[in-house]
Amino acid sequence: MLAMRGSWRWARGLGVVLALLAPPVSAFAQSDAPTAQTRALAETLFREGRKLMKEKKFDEACAKLEESYRLDAAAGTLLNLGLCHAEQGKTATAWTELKESLYLAQKANRADRKKIAKERLDVLEPKLSQLTLSLAPGLDPSTITVRLDGVELGGGAFDTPLPVDPGERLLTATAPGKKPWESRLTIGANADRQSVTIPALEDEALPDAPPPTTPPPPRAEPDWHTPAGFVALGVGAVALGVGTYFGVRALSLGSESADHCPSDVCDAQGYAAFDDGRTAAMASNITVGVGLVAAAAGVVLLLTAEDEPAKSALAPRVEVSSTSAAVSVGGTF
Repeated sequence: MLAMRGSWRWARGLGVVLALLAPPVSAFAQSDAPTAQTRALAETLFREGRKLMKEKKFDEACAKLEESYRLDAAAGTLLNLGLCHAEQGKTATAWTELKESLYLAQKANRADRKKIAKERLDVLEPKLSQLTLSLAPGLDPSTITVRLDGVELGGGAFDTPLPVDPGERLLTATAPGKKPWESRLTIGANADRQSVTIPALEDEALPDAPPPTTPPPPRAEPDWHTPAGFVALGVGAVALGVGTYFGVRALSLGSESADHCPSDVCDAQGYAAFDDGRTAAMASNITVGVGLVAAAAGVVLLLTAEDEPAKSALAPRVEVSSTSAAVSVGGTF
């Protein structure tokens, strides 16, 4: 057990460190001077607190005294609050309050309060539980935030035995880009000594990368073979129809010319029919040739198209009679 009866300077310095762990009761006090009404309320709460302490109802008593001190930071209230917290088992908090009370009693030359505070401190100090915190080698205090029960500790709090209240304590450490660390401690009620080393924090896991996006398949360009094939077949069918018409016309004019040219001597009508028939035959040859070429091109285009059903379902039809010609292109699509 560390000796707690040191110099007054050491005690005051350790009290400052302890203030990081348990806020001093002065934090309850109002910044403005209390009014007569708040002083009256504080006095009422003080008396109720003292009464509850005599009944050993320390939890209720400490709450009354804390509120009384918040309304009016009286030295007598602080002394009683320290005594109450000591009975409540909050030894470190009580130690801080009694040390402050002892200082105020000496300053005000209140021997009665000084005696009470010193006697209680002499009993309390050997029972103080302490927690020593240290950082793992290589850790820079300026890059890590350590909190005890939510209260941030400065660099001076490390490697120093700190009085702490008994019970469950939560120790946490955080740093930018690191996983948070925490440890739950159970501090004993009577001169417990514990040491905790804050470890090097692990790197925070990077967020998962989004899965690679699969680009949509390229849009297939429209196949021009099919429409071009149909157009070529249509042109071919029309040309074949026209050629067939002129062929039939040429045959008809040939028969007419033969009727007017007995013994190879033709009259005027026979010569006219002969000339017209020769022209029709020439037109028939040309258009039929064009139709065959166009039809062949259409078939080739359709056979090379990607639409398989169109390759086998197309069937051009040409109907010719002695007086007219009909052309159509049919199929199943």
